[in-house]
Amino acid sequence: MKRAVISAILLTLFVGCSTVTPDAKRERFEAAMAKLRALDSVEGKWVGMPSGHGRFYVLSEQFLLYGSPTDYRAMLIETNAVVRVMALVCLAHTERSAFVDLVKPYSDDQSKVVLFPHGCVGEETTVGGIVHSIETNRYFLGWVLKTSNER
Repeated sequence: MKRAVISAILLTLFVGCSTVTPDAKRERFEAAMAKLRALDSVEGKWVGMPSGHGRFYVLSEQFLLYGSPTDYRAMLIETNAVVRVMALVCLAHTERSAFVDLVKPYSDDQSKVVLFPHGCVGEETTVGGIVHSIETNRYFLGWVLKTSNER
């Protein structure tokens, strides 16, 4: 009997702790947005020694967890190029079948971005260049993007 009561209490606590309220989700999204706006580069999954996850990559996981396609579309109008790149990455994950049409206006975006694709050596590229990389490389920056057939 005690075991059943303890199990019920633990289950209630676990379920209660694992759900995120809409307000908490929004707060976490806004906190991630503040961190994103402070970044000056786009970093992939493996950066530096000993190949830790890049700050941009870590934030992308938070955006995908706490954001929505509506949020990502709103981010596309930001003046900050790194924020626009995050929006494009998130849309590639959540709107893969419509991605090409969604990003068409950004494929010619000449805004400069410093990109660390595979380690500690950065390179200058453009938002449009990153759009092209996302379209042609489903493993871009360490993500595995599903094709429209896999969704």
